Amino acid sequence: MIRLKQIAQLELVKIPRFTPDSYQREILKKLYLEFFFERCRALLKPEGGYFLTGPAQPEEEQELAAFVERRPDVIAWLKEYLVYQLSVYSSLLESNSYYITLNDHLIITRFVDVPDHPEDFEVKLYTIGVDELPHNYRDKIYIGRDFLSVTRLHREHFGLKHIRNSLVDQLEKVRARIRNLVPEEERDELESEYVDEFAELTVDFREEADGIIEGYPVEISPRAMDHESLLEANRRFRELKHILIEIEETARELEAVMFERDLHHAVRYVTKYRKDLINYINYIMIKINGRVTDAVNGIHI
Repeated sequence: MIRLKQIAQLELVKIPRFTPDSYQREILKKLYLEFFFERCRALLKPEGGYFLTGPAQPEEEQELAAFVERRPDVIAWLKEYLVYQLSVYSSLLESNSYYITLNDHLIITRFVDVPDHPEDFEVKLYTIGVDELPHNYRDKIYIGRDFLSVTRLHREHFGLKHIRNSLVDQLEKVRARIRNLVPEEERDELESEYVDEFAELTVDFREEADGIIEGYPVEISPRAMDHESLLEANRRFRELKHILIEIEETARELEAVMFERDLHHAVRYVTKYRKDLINYINYIMIKINGRVTDAVNGIHI
């Protein structure tokens, strides 16, 4: 609830003219917004109203009910803006279209603060069968994460800074889960063969990302850059994609080993890590390399 009030108090950016296709429209119609209460979570339902995932303090629920009644404009804006941002600056909807369509386009979006960026939010996306809510809420499927600002429309360097920071953060979480959940006799082997490889490749990604952030304007487009600089920036994003592919291949090997050894409590974090990597690979390939290449080639559809 704190985050929902925080968003409402900000100067929300105007959404550009945007015509969703049929797939995006269905997602917009069935989108749930999830926010944290002190002891549970509150989900704003597509048709209006909300449900809670557990017991809540009465004052929290009263405050939420009043907000839903008073500020439907903020809720409607947030849903439309979220679909816009996911369509322009993410591959999450495309990468996970099979599971999203299988669940009748139902997506749950959880809003989490980004440290040191008070106007930015990490949005975690889940999908679940329409008939599974609210009683089987815990069975939702993680499909990925995105980072957006509610006061700035465009993402600097295609949002590369948040991607870089997230990869560093997720690596440490995977490392912590393995240390806490894998038996000691297997832990050192998995860390030395797989997690250390993640760490080395993540350093490579961070250094290459820093070079792009420091060396190019925040808007990477023909409007802001000459032809040669645009080609070079596109090549460097392609190199980032290659590093991500190497990390994902290593994560896939680790995931297979952990399933084989029945390390089910720990492997689910590696699976989420892989999903993030695949989403970032597709984002660079489709939305960055694809768009920049089309611009350089003079292709307009």
